[in-house]
Amino acid sequence: MPPFQLPIAGLLAFSAVASLIVFFCTRSTEGKIQLSTNEPAFHDPFDVVTPEDIVDGDPIDEEKFWRKVR
Repeated sequence: MPPFQLPIAGLLAFSAVASLIVFFCTRSTEGKIQLSTNEPAFHDPFDVVTPEDIVDGDPIDEEKFWRKVR
């Protein structure tokens, strides 16, 4: 058995217990991420819908299209 193995193990165990105590005593009770319940205070970067996004596209001549496909 190497010298000081038992005191070092005790010091590591004490440090782990002290770290857990400090962690549980200093943590906040409310979560870090919260969603707003009212109007958003900032502009949503993912709100990119414009009238052009809703348009179905250019009309095509169906008969001409199917003739070309066959």
